Amino acid sequence: MPALLPAAGVKNPAAAQNLLNRLHRYRRVFLKRWWVFALCVATAIAVQAYLVSIKPPTFQSNAKILIGGSVQLSTSAAGVRDPQLEFVGTLVELIRSGEVRRRANERLLTLHPEMKASPVSLDVNKAAGALILLCTATGTDQTYTSRFLRAVTDEFVAYRKDLRSTKADMTVTKLADQIAQMERQISVIDQELVEFQKKQNVVVAEFEGNSLAKDVVKKKLELSTIKSEYDVIGLLTPEQQIERLDALDRRVAAVDKEGAGKVDSLAGKSEYQSALQQIALLKAERDDLSRFLKPKHPKIINLNDEITKNERIIANLREQSMGQINSRREALRRQIEKLEVDVKDAEAKALELQAVMAEFTRLKDSKDRLVAQQRQYQANLQDVKVNTEVEQDMVTVIEQATPAFEIPSGVLKAMAIAVAAGLLLGLTILVLLDRMDDRINSLAEFQSYFAEPILGQIPSDPSGRMDEFLKADETRPMMAESFRNIRSSLLYMPMEGARPRTLLVTSAVPNEGKSTIATNLALVLAYAGIKTLLIDADLRRGRIASTFSMPNEPGFADVLGGALPWREAIRKTPVENFHLMPRGRIIQQPSEYLLSARTDQFLRDVYPEFEYIIFDTAPVLAADDTASLAPKMDAVLFVVRLAHTSAKMSRNSLEILYKRQANVPGLILNAVDTSSPEFVYYRYPEYYYQIPSAERKAAKAAAAAEPAAKA
Repeated sequence: MPALLPAAGVKNPAAAQNLLNRLHRYRRVFLKRWWVFALCVATAIAVQAYLVSIKPPTFQSNAKILIGGSVQLSTSAAGVRDPQLEFVGTLVELIRSGEVRRRANERLLTLHPEMKASPVSLDVNKAAGALILLCTATGTDQTYTSRFLRAVTDEFVAYRKDLRSTKADMTVTKLADQIAQMERQISVIDQELVEFQKKQNVVVAEFEGNSLAKDVVKKKLELSTIKSEYDVIGLLTPEQQIERLDALDRRVAAVDKEGAGKVDSLAGKSEYQSALQQIALLKAERDDLSRFLKPKHPKIINLNDEITKNERIIANLREQSMGQINSRREALRRQIEKLEVDVKDAEAKALELQAVMAEFTRLKDSKDRLVAQQRQYQANLQDVKVNTEVEQDMVTVIEQATPAFEIPSGVLKAMAIAVAAGLLLGLTILVLLDRMDDRINSLAEFQSYFAEPILGQIPSDPSGRMDEFLKADETRPMMAESFRNIRSSLLYMPMEGARPRTLLVTSAVPNEGKSTIATNLALVLAYAGIKTLLIDADLRRGRIASTFSMPNEPGFADVLGGALPWREAIRKTPVENFHLMPRGRIIQQPSEYLLSARTDQFLRDVYPEFEYIIFDTAPVLAADDTASLAPKMDAVLFVVRLAHTSAKMSRNSLEILYKRQANVPGLILNAVDTSSPEFVYYRYPEYYYQIPSAERKAAKAAAAAEPAAKA
């Protein structure tokens, strides 16, 4: 079968499913603990209402300041832009400064000694699209708030004028001192330049430095050429040296003859080449004559003498060539040594002159920088003097502080903030509680904690009938189908060998629905015509028999104690093929009875009598009874109730069963939320129908008559 492809437009179906599961989990948490939100919101509203009730009335006064001339671009000492004169932010901070507030308080105490100071908050902002500062004072005393803001604006203007006057005087003095200091530095550098030129003769050295650099390059090129020739000559053989000299002679001879207008086919041919050619001709002639003449013939002898003579000529030429090679290499070696010494001397002189020129350039550049800086300082000094003579401060209070008016308390806003804070606090608490709660709420969470397979999912019953046992004509189709699904899982479980017939049903802690699941599983097996025995093996608190209106004694405990044969402890029920063995009398230390040989013998005796034997036992973490009986069973069905049991407890219970070598083929999830997006089973009511009453009665009559007919 081909693999199913994800739906179009869904890039990550698993991520989308996880998101839906998470939202569903939060929905369950909210529905369960909605009172946390209500409590947090109510508490926040109560606290905010109390704070509003005890808060005194608040008054506000406003004023406006024009800052038009204050932000014109200008420069201050040393060419640095003065942010205190240029930027609005500086003026805002100046108004808020402690010095201005101190002056304002002193002014109020002087003009109105009868007033008492009260806390006032001051806020300053720039008006949009205008060079105007909007000043706002807020306080609890109506008269003091208005007078304080007026004092702040007046003192700000006065304080800024004082700062400008003091700063101008300080700037003029500082600039004058810096100009005088630079004049002294320039004089010192001029004296150093004069002494340096006298000592180093910089004007001459400037030209010599260039010529020496060119001379170094020229000598290095010459040295490289001679070294190349020296290496080439060392690799030549005598014959190659002779050919090299012959080629040079031929080029010279060809040029001479061409200039003379003569043509000579033998021009340029050397003695060495002539001797080689002569030997070749003589040998060829000797070979021709040797076919007819004897070696002692005079012609043969003459030819041999001629050949020997030419060979001696070639040997002499080779010896002369070797001498020429050695002489030339020696001459080149001496030239290389001399050039290397000359190059080192020239480089040393060039470096020395370069250092002298660098020092001269440094002194000259220092003087140029000082001169330029001195001119700038002089220009700044002139600007400052002009600025002090002309009034440039255009900071003016264009609107005095208004009479303070009461600010609305803002109850609605305070309540809205309280509601938002309460909701946020409630959400935080719920998230923290959810993080600390490791109870499993969905299939995805279950799979993140457990690797065991799931044999079935029992849905939760909104009608509150989760503890009711299934009937043959069950009206809860989802519940019935879920147990039939578990029955099919047991009957067709993929495993080798015989199917498990003795089944133990348990859970981690009480109230997980294990007894109801064990009973309903036994019932659906019996409804399918399978002979089934349900044993109440919870020897401490088992009460399955009482739910069928039967006494709990005698029963399983009496059989294990040897007080009653096991056949007499089995009770027949109204359901065909469904048999029940009650708990029996309450005994001490049930685990000792379950580990005894009587338990093993009972299992061997009862095993061939029934097709399925289901044991309902105590929770694993409640007592050691289940861990003692589980290894004797064919399989253990472990029940996990969603949104009830801690994942850690369930995991610990399974580890206990595994350590006792119990076979746990799978887990059963109980109380699964049918509204969860993961639960998609048995949601099609058109497949379930109620049998008409007449047909149901006829079916019951036929079923009752069938045993009599067989008998």
